[in-house]
Amino acid sequence: MTEDNLLIFACYIINWITLSIVIIYSAKKKQSVLIHLGIQTLYSLFWWYQLNYNSSGGTALVAWFFWMITIGIHWFGYLIHLGVIIWKRRK
Repeated sequence: MTEDNLLIFACYIINWITLSIVIIYSAKKKQSVLIHLGIQTLYSLFWWYQLNYNSSGGTALVAWFFWMITIGIHWFGYLIHLGVIIWKRRK
């Protein structure tokens, strides 16, 4: 495995750990899993395709970078979701 793939894999591991925490605290576990994994599947397939089949002249680095950014944005969405869940429980 290359270092690039290891970095993406590490980001996914962090993402899935955070998703597990969201699922533990969520009242609608099945809905949360389907929504988050559906979104993750869509952008992952898009960036994987861009990286493997539509990369020439340096665009592979751009696709890899934006894939990492997208994973980070989705992770931030997990944190917001977790914050909303905890905030609703306190009320």
